[in-house]
Amino acid sequence: MGIFTGDGRVGRLNYLLTNLVIGVAWVVCVLVLTLPDPETGRSSFHPALIVLFPIVVWASVGNTIRRLHDRDHSGWWWLASCLPLVNLALGLYLLFAPGDPEVNRFGPPPGGQLNPVELEAKRQALEQIQARAEEAQRRAEQSYLREDGSYDMDWMANSVPGLGPSTDGGRPDPA
Repeated sequence: MGIFTGDGRVGRLNYLLTNLVIGVAWVVCVLVLTLPDPETGRSSFHPALIVLFPIVVWASVGNTIRRLHDRDHSGWWWLASCLPLVNLALGLYLLFAPGDPEVNRFGPPPGGQLNPVELEAKRQALEQIQARAEEAQRRAEQSYLREDGSYDMDWMANSVPGLGPSTDGGRPDPA
């Protein structure tokens, strides 16, 4: 979920911080690109602003759409921000209204929270993996455990490549 897409959801704090970063970046770009000419003292319009403005709008719209998704609203509601006074009300609503705490049609809540069904499925899968690992460990121990409870080290040394008895008289391998 990138800043330029309307996919997914974003919470109130991230919505606010992202809009602040976008706004500050835009103001800095405008100030830097319209600095007065040191020789003439006149400031002029820089053509790079024509390229940067749609990028800033795109990021802001994507962020607003994701916040609307967090409230389980269609992303098309961002068009309401084009209307005077409605844009103020929409901005305050998105800033202060809590997000949908459950999974909605746009995905899980921001912050990586899982719904209870997904969490239970993951817990059961983890228990199955743990049970299989314990069974594998039990079988491995039984294969080299003697009746008196000691371990058959010769069996282990002969079973694991490189641990068995040396056939070259103890000399290191020249390879």
